[in-house]
Amino acid sequence: MQFSKIIQAIENEINLAYVPGAIKYIDEHFGEAWSKTIDRFDGALSEALRTGDYSKLEMEGDIYKNNILHFIEKYKQFKRGKDVDRFLESCSNDLFRT
Repeated sequence: MQFSKIIQAIENEINLAYVPGAIKYIDEHFGEAWSKTIDRFDGALSEALRTGDYSKLEMEGDIYKNNILHFIEKYKQFKRGKDVDRFLESCSNDLFRT
């Protein structure tokens, strides 16, 4: 697969799933995991550009994509939990109004 196709395929899939706030949440709560994942992929990208060998980049691209999509799902789970908490709080406030 060509270099640009690798990058485009990864970014297209991530852009479909991305939720604003995910990067900050993951980095703050999971030891900068998002940033470390980007750094790892960036290293593979630099190596591929330097050597012209894109085989490792394809493998690292899959790891990068899977990690980022996993992080986005973790953030969505966190957000759903906060939404449920807000809903339950509003229900309890409604119940105790007189």
